[in-house]
Amino acid sequence: MLFRSMMPAFEEADLAVVTGSATNPGLAEEGWSTFHRVVGTDAAVAPADVVFLVDRLQVRRVAVIDDEGLYGKGLADLAEQGLKQRGVAVPVRTGVDPDSVDYRDAVNATITARADAVFFGGLSVPGARLVRQLRDAGFTGAFLGGDGVYQDEFISSGGAAAVGAYGSCPCLDVTGGSPEQTAFAIDYERTYGERPGAFAAEYYDSADAFLRAIAGGATSRAAVQRAVSDTDFSGLTKRIRFESDGNIIGGPIYIYRVSAARKFVPVATVVDGKLIGS
Repeated sequence: MLFRSMMPAFEEADLAVVTGSATNPGLAEEGWSTFHRVVGTDAAVAPADVVFLVDRLQVRRVAVIDDEGLYGKGLADLAEQGLKQRGVAVPVRTGVDPDSVDYRDAVNATITARADAVFFGGLSVPGARLVRQLRDAGFTGAFLGGDGVYQDEFISSGGAAAVGAYGSCPCLDVTGGSPEQTAFAIDYERTYGERPGAFAAEYYDSADAFLRAIAGGATSRAAVQRAVSDTDFSGLTKRIRFESDGNIIGGPIYIYRVSAARKFVPVATVVDGKLIGS
């Protein structure tokens, strides 16, 4: 919400903006000429999650639960819509209070409905609380959330219950990737004392878009804005080029699974509605 509230000022000042993490689809619908983002949106994440649930996990009954926040509810609504379009039953559609510690109603509804998977729209702490209570109640189905779940905090808060859960994100884990990505990860950890987290590499590409504009001779705000809008280069995470509304062209969605070592590991990628990867 803070980002959205600041954009009118940036637009009035003709100050180009490139975000590496703002995924709200509505940001590209305001007509802002200065807005750009190097990641896919929630409108792409939820359909990608549906593709993974249906085509890879072959689910038939999914409980869709959110944490009653703007981000979580919007993501869950899109997932519910997509699942139903694919012929998947959604016997449970409910929310949990992020400030509560008791999610028994949602848990009991999920088990009673014989759901074989849970899609969670929301942030890491309520997500971890939900997966713990689901596992304690005997739920053995898949658990998948968006980038709110793809956080180290989800693993640390969820403990053993988080193992096997999935998180999706338009952000790429560059650790162990190409030589350039690996070098970035090493340099990042050397500088900041921790591995690059979600969207760190995307912000590197965001900054690179500005640096390339300046190196190309853009010396005014208007010139930088034009250069960024017209940018086209092979970035650390993907090819960086923008639609006229500022959205990235062809942004992939990555699916990660919590391993027994309690780390997120990539298991699949969804591009343009198609599942690729192991």
